[in-house]
Amino acid sequence: MGIFSSIKVMLVQPSYDENKATDVTYNALSESTKQIIKKNDVKNILNIEFQYQQKIGLAGIKFNGSQKNKEAVQIDDDLNKYIIQEAAKKGKQYSNDLIDKILAAEEVYLKKIGAIEK
Repeated sequence: MGIFSSIKVMLVQPSYDENKATDVTYNALSESTKQIIKKNDVKNILNIEFQYQQKIGLAGIKFNGSQKNKEAVQIDDDLNKYIIQEAAKKGKQYSNDLIDKILAAEEVYLKKIGAIEK
């Protein structure tokens, strides 16, 4: 379903900053996408993505010291569906295409902090 289903996320404990992630992700979007979505919507989608990661047991995994786990976890296709459902509870509607664009743009930030391979 979504482009994020093929992205492999590294199991590491990078320093993820919600505000920086929102800014970098928003700035990585195309100008045409920025015209149809606000920065607050990007933040909302990223927060719901984090909730999903917590739900499936991916978020909050801790490792000793600076050791990184080279094993990758694949985010499944249910992520978009989860984001759409949770956003609807808040009165927001996002298309699969828009969610895919935001998650793809988030890769810029995730690579920057070393959360995914470059």
